[in-house]
Amino acid sequence: MADAEDDSQLDPVAAEASVASEAPAPGTDMSVPELREWLRKWIADATGQSADGIDESAPMVELGLSSRDAVAMASDSSLTGAGGVGVSLQNTTVTVTLESSVTQVTVGGAVQKPGKYIFDRPTTVLQAIMEAGGTDQFGTLGKVSMIRLVNGKQYTQVLDLRPVLQGQPTKPVYVHSGDVVLVAESVF
Repeated sequence: MADAEDDSQLDPVAAEASVASEAPAPGTDMSVPELREWLRKWIADATGQSADGIDESAPMVELGLSSRDAVAMASDSSLTGAGGVGVSLQNTTVTVTLESSVTQVTVGGAVQKPGKYIFDRPTTVLQAIMEAGGTDQFGTLGKVSMIRLVNGKQYTQVLDLRPVLQGQPTKPVYVHSGDVVLVAESVF
């Protein structure tokens, strides 16, 4: 993720590629220290934090992650292999606590019904905009800003959602609780 002040964009695809290149081959056993290091790198790539600064005892929400991120991590093919979940921990206890399955997102800018929306399922940025009535007569899906607060810093990802409406395959971007989605006005 990139800091809003430097006008960079989040790049979840690059983050996944980075983690995938450093993970052991599918089917390879990992020790607990190796798994911890893999998790630190995965969280660092997902949140834009330094892997060295990630405290393994911190709750996911304090790291800027949601329960959806845990599901994404568990299904990451760089860890599990192409066939699905294949993680096996022996003589180890793993506890997963889901904070909440409700996501609250603010949708604003050039939409029909700006406001706060609550979702009880995984929701993409496009779905959140559609829940807000879609764009108004001036709105463009070519420049949608998703703003996320992570560890007290705001990060902005600027998205062009037009390709998905044109039938092009795209990777969905999911909203997290607390996100702000702003639809820009068209320049003409």
